[in-house]
Amino acid sequence: MNGRFLARFGGPTRVEDLKRAVLEQHNRWRHVASNYALLIEKKGSGLSLIQDLYREGIYAIAVDPNGDKIMRMAAQTAPIEAGAVHVPTHAPWLDEFRKEILSFPLSKHDDQIDALSQALQRAFAPGPPRVILGGY
Repeated sequence: MNGRFLARFGGPTRVEDLKRAVLEQHNRWRHVASNYALLIEKKGSGLSLIQDLYREGIYAIAVDPNGDKIMRMAAQTAPIEAGAVHVPTHAPWLDEFRKEILSFPLSKHDDQIDALSQALQRAFAPGPPRVILGGY
């Protein structure tokens, strides 16, 4: 399996601005991949955002991360080192993203690390058991 990190955004702190930004990204990317998922951390403003989106018929996956950011990111290093994670070669946000990723855990900001670790955990988590029926 390969994980594709298509976009990231950050910055808005007001709930209205955050919702507008999430809707813009959701509408832009939801048809790109058959396994698209909108993940939102269910803490702080994320909880009200999940509820607002639900009322509009958008079913975000509420993420309740376990452990600290360092442990969550450490758990995702194998697919990165194996070359299974693909990041765009050109994007307006790429330099800032790389700077934060490469300076972690000593970076001043680590929200993108958190989003990346949660996305990779979802992308590479084992799927549910499947029942295979067949005959000879």
